[in-house]
Amino acid sequence: MQTVEQFMLEYLNEMDAMLRKNLDDFIPFREKFYTDDCILGSRRADKLKELIAEVEKVLRISSSEKTTEVITVKTGKGGSTKVRYNLVTANKNWLIQSMDLECPLCVGVEGNTSCSICRGDGWYRILGKRADHSKLPDDFNPLEPPYRRF
Repeated sequence: MQTVEQFMLEYLNEMDAMLRKNLDDFIPFREKFYTDDCILGSRRADKLKELIAEVEKVLRISSSEKTTEVITVKTGKGGSTKVRYNLVTANKNWLIQSMDLECPLCVGVEGNTSCSICRGDGWYRILGKRADHSKLPDDFNPLEPPYRRF
């Protein structure tokens, strides 16, 4: 079985390759279906370029008997944020069970129970088991300020 470090490196490399392929596939699609000044086509292409330009590196790995937690930092045009991956093993392979982003208001500091986003956890779940978006403010959009961190 590969190490957690090997798994994360493979995951990050394949995610980058997938984004590059998506952009390569989208360019001829955009040229076929959108005018040069169509904002829908340009925004999608720009977002893919932005995602490709982001760099994500592993900061730390911690394990318990049941799960492994990997904290990365993702740096891009708008700054940086931490990402928490919760990994489990299945059939002698690592799999991502859930993914959390560092709270943009608390900046990952736990204990601020009055925070409208994380309620003191320091993180908010964006993908995976038990993602609870009910605690987010009605106007919450992680892609818009003041929440956007990367």
